[in-house]
Parts: sequence; structure tokens; C-alpha cells
Amino acid sequence: MTWKVNSGSSSLWWDNWTGWGALAMVISHNDINKFQLAKDLIVDGSWNIAHLQLPEYLAKTILSLAIGDQNKPHFPIWMPTTNGKFTTSSKMLKNKNKLPFDNNISRYGIEVDTKCCCCTEAKDETIHHTFLDGELARKMWNYFGIPLGIPWKPGTIKTLIIKWWTVKPKNALYKDMLKTIPIIIWWKIWKARCVNRYDKTKVSKSRSIYQAFHHIKWIISKTMSTTQWIWKWQDLSKKIINSSHKIECIIVRWIKPPMGWTKLNTDGRHSNNDSIGAGGIIRDSNGQIIMSYAKNLAKGSSNIGEAKAIIYGLQWCTSQSLQNIILESDSLIIINMVKGKSKIAWQLQDSIDIIKEMLDETTNIVIEKRIKLRMHWPNGA
Repeated sequence: MTWKVNSGSSSLWWDNWTGWGALAMVISHNDINKFQLAKDLIVDGSWNIAHLQLPEYLAKTILSLAIGDQNKPHFPIWMPTTNGKFTTSSKMLKNKNKLPFDNNISRYGIEVDTKCCCCTEAKDETIHHTFLDGELARKMWNYFGIPLGIPWKPGTIKTLIIKWWTVKPKNALYKDMLKTIPIIIWWKIWKARCVNRYDKTKVSKSRSIYQAFHHIKWIISKTMSTTQWIWKWQDLSKKIINSSHKIECIIVRWIKPPMGWTKLNTDGRHSNNDSIGAGGIIRDSNGQIIMSYAKNLAKGSSNIGEAKAIIYGLQWCTSQSLQNIILESDSLIIINMVKGKSKIAWQLQDSIDIIKEMLDETTNIVIEKRIKLRMHWPNGA
């Protein structure tokens, strides 16, 4: 967990407001005052850390932290979740040995009458049994695996996932489903186990299979368009294995902005080593290039790169007193966050706040999304 600075009410030495843990545990300092706050390092809205003997990496981190609105209180950010809010599931999934299975609970000296909730016969509840060898687990692995040529066999969770993820797929959809279906199966098993254990409501095996099947259909509907409904997994699995992409050619072109307007096109880049970049180009109503830019950034996600690209472009436009701006980005995620249509991921909060502030200060900025191509199944595939 880390803290968003804002008013700086976090403890300077004992709260994790830098992302590196409590400063008192990270560095040695002879003059630690437990009453000092993070705001004691803020002078005129900027960080003042010259008097602290900090490692270079830590100094760079602090200087790069956005302070936020000093009129707002500091608040905690739960880092395992996207929205920064704490959830019980995210806490448990950080460490499988802390999942509340009976064998894990007994390690703490708590006597438990162990019994797997997903089996009709009394079996000891362990993570291996629940997710692999239990009656519900075997039923689900065979139901979804056999049509894909991956029947259930005794072994370990590791060998099972290797078996699914090393099948040579014939197409991109098949490849995605081989990676996704095991996760869906585990999730439905976990939900059924928790409902049985805590709500005292028996979830049938057929119900869990039905839910998993419709979850798979929903995922496919978001990535591929199809013209017919499929109600059986055996039929859908055949379509997954034998599907082919129909390629359509459409004209995609850049459209000039109206007279008196400027268009800013931005894009972010993410490489395999997690390094990111940001770039953009600014053109007038005649299509003439006014300015272009490209920047290498530190490591991060592609969404951070998209947001930084927008920030750099808008900052330049503001510095040139450009008022009528059309901003085009291909990141629907960032656009929806800026427009308030979706929740803001805590990693992007500072960048989105900066973008919103610039939008408020500029007379006319229109935000649009560039078109992206989408593949779909042809009829009869």
C-alpha cells in the first residue's frame, strides 16, 4: 500500500508515500522525528529534499512524485488493484499460502474440521484438491478440455497449466482461449467453493459450467463479432479451433481540422522490456505540420505512455497560446477516464489530473478517438 501525497499528512518516516516503503526502514538517518510529515518537505508547491542524504534512486522518485491538491487530504492506494481500492480477493491472491483453505488455516494452530465443499464425499480441502483433483474441478477441466484435445489427468497445477499453454494453436482466437479458459475455470471453482462455505448454498457443477461457458462467450464477443448464437460448448470449441479471420480493407485517413483549429494526434509506445515512449504531431487546418515530438520515458505501462503523450502535446499547445485544439488519441481507456466515463486507475491519477486541469484552462479542446480496425468471424467459419 502506498499513499497519495496531496496535503502531505502522511508520516514522513513511517508511511509508504514514496512507493519504496517507510523511509525509516529504507535508509539510515540519525535524526528521525516520528512527528514529521511528508508536507515538511514541500516548499512553495515543490519538493525540497536537499538537506536529506538520500540514495539517488530515492531522490529521483520523490522529485518525480506529483504532490497533488494540497487542499485535499492524503489517501491510501491499494497497489494490487487497478482502482487502488482494497479488496479481500486481491489480498488473498497475493499469496496462495494465505488463501483460506483448511490446510492453510490449520498452520496457524486453528483446529478445522476439514471438508471440501465441492465434493460429495469427505475430502481434505487443499488448494491442489480444490482446483485440480476435486469433483467440481475434474468435471470442469474435462468439460472444457476434452473438446480442445486436453483431457484432465492427475498431476500438479503447474503441469496442468503447462499442458494448456503449450498447445500449438491454429489461430489467434484459439491461442487466447487456451490462456484464458484455465483462469475462468479456477475463478468459477473458487466462487462455488466460497458460496458453499460461507453462504451455505450449494452450487451445482452444471451451474458452474454454465457460468464459465457464458463468461467465455462474453469474452469472445468483445474481441470477435459473430452472426449466430451458439449454445453448446462442443459447437463453440469447434468454431474456436477452426476460426479464420476475414480481412476487410477500409480507407483510414487523417481529416483536416476546420479553419482556425489545430489538430493534435498522440500515441504511446510500450516495448518488451517495459520501457515506454510518447509521441505526437500537431498540424493546422491546411494539414501543415506545426510541431512533432517523440520522447523516451522510464518504465511503465502503455496507458501511461498514452497519457504522457497527451500531456506533452497539450503543454506545447498551451505554451504557444493555441486555443482551438482537436485532440485525437487511439486510447479509449485514457479518453474515457478524462471524460469521466470510467474509473481512473491509481497509476494514472496524476496524469489524468494534469490533463483535466489543462482542459479547464484552455478555451476549446475537442477530444476524439482515432479509428481502430477489428477482426471478425466470417459467416460459416
